[in-house]
Amino acid sequence: MKTQNKRLKQQLLRETQECQELEMNIESMSVEIREPPSLGNSKLVCGHCHHRGHRNNTNKPCELKKYTDYTYCGLKDKHPEYFSKLNSLRIELKKKKAVLKEIEAQIKSMEDFSISSEFQFVKNLTSRMYAANPEYKTNKAKLMRDVRLLRTYLDGKIPCSTANDAEQLISKSKKNFKVRL
Repeated sequence: MKTQNKRLKQQLLRETQECQELEMNIESMSVEIREPPSLGNSKLVCGHCHHRGHRNNTNKPCELKKYTDYTYCGLKDKHPEYFSKLNSLRIELKKKKAVLKEIEAQIKSMEDFSISSEFQFVKNLTSRMYAANPEYKTNKAKLMRDVRLLRTYLDGKIPCSTANDAEQLISKSKKNFKVRL
């Protein structure tokens, strides 16, 4: 259970970093880029170079460098690929955040289960340990130490109750942890 919790925390860290990268990409796309200087008196925008002041006609074609990206001209409305990329990044970010919430919920449920599991283990074994050794009734610290050692040894799994339960618990404690009973 600890390895799975560790794996989930590592995955949470990776997903968080990927979310931060996506947020930075989205933020960088929202930066306003200045429009190139106007080349004439017209308010029209050339379809070839995206400079204001002239038009790309068949009679008189534009001789400037063709636009490559919205970062060249700053006219985002002339670049549908800008909006599709921005929307895809936002959708991906939304999915990553949903995955983050799911991982966080899994980690929380594992921690809650671990706490309740430890409580159930201690609750179940306390009465059995009292029956195994009446000395535990006067020495609670020793009881809790041995119960925690058994929990570690048994990996949190509550052992089945048997007729020779006292002998079985004491032998496991002595053999694996050299506990003085």
